[in-house]
Amino acid sequence: MKPGIHPHRVYDLAGEAQKSRLMDLEIENARLQRLVAELLLKNQELRREHKLDTAVV
Repeated sequence: MKPGIHPHRVYDLAGEAQKSRLMDLEIENARLQRLVAELLLKNQELRREHKLDTAVV
C-alpha cells in the first residue's frame, strides 16, 4: 500500500468502481430490453403484412 493512502479509502474506491459498473450494466440492460421490444413489434408488423400479402394472392 502506498504511504499516505488509508486502507478504507482503497475500499471506498473499489466500492465506487463496482457501483459505477453496476449502473453501466443496468443502463445497458434497459437499452437492450427496449431494443428487444422494438424488434418484437417490428416482427409482429412484418408477420401481419406477410399474412395480408398472402391472403390477397
